[in-house]
Amino acid sequence: MELMIYTTMDGLSSRLETTYPDLSVIAPSRIDQARRLLAGDRPPDALYVDDSRGTALPDLWGLIQAAHQAQVTVLVNM
Repeated sequence: MELMIYTTMDGLSSRLETTYPDLSVIAPSRIDQARRLLAGDRPPDALYVDDSRGTALPDLWGLIQAAHQAQVTVLVNM
């Protein structure tokens, strides 16, 4: 399973990969990278997003909507 995380939460990626060895974590550093991955031929299975990056809420909402359009499961922590 592929999980895209859009967060600055320290250690989350490594902890997830250590705890769940069958999980592949994708951690884009910019919102435009995340949107491109969601719009690609093979989007991730799930997206975790939170407001720790200081991204404007309309931009986060746009990312969530893009994930829904790609039929990606979304986990939101605000």
